[in-house]
Amino acid sequence: VQMTVYDQPEKDSANDTESCFLKTDAVTGETLEGAVLQILDQEGKLVEEWTSEKEPHVISGLPEGEYIFHEKQAPYEKGYVSASDIDFKISEEEPAAEVEMKDEYSKIDISAKDQSTGKELSGVTLQITRKDGNVLHEWVTDGKPYRAERLPVNEELTIREMAVPNGYTLAKEMKF
Repeated sequence: VQMTVYDQPEKDSANDTESCFLKTDAVTGETLEGAVLQILDQEGKLVEEWTSEKEPHVISGLPEGEYIFHEKQAPYEKGYVSASDIDFKISEEEPAAEVEMKDEYSKIDISAKDQSTGKELSGVTLQITRKDGNVLHEWVTDGKPYRAERLPVNEELTIREMAVPNGYTLAKEMKF
């Protein structure tokens, strides 16, 4: 008599789970590509790292425990800033997670004011440029602060006056 026995591993509910991680624009809700994302355990050890794409990232079989969804690097070139970490938990009661991380984008309000009166000026032509001189924004003031959005992050930029109303002189360029 010849007998063959095949062992099958006992089903482990943690290994059968799929957790889904999504990176989106906080304003539009659109999927955000190009962010370097990580799952860390509570001791800060790396569990998994990936770069976000259009589709959500799925991790199968996360063991029970507490984790941190961390953004290592936002898509700075597109003007996004890093989001705060998100804590989540995998347990018997919650065997899978669906976690969405939302990125805000850079915003800065710029004013052109009369130095002696402090009042906003109209008719000043301003530019925001990169180090290579590439113009990112150019506008003429209308007496209110101008909001520049989606500027590259972690990069030195320059603001300069290109033209001013009669009676005023051009201010020195400023780096920020």
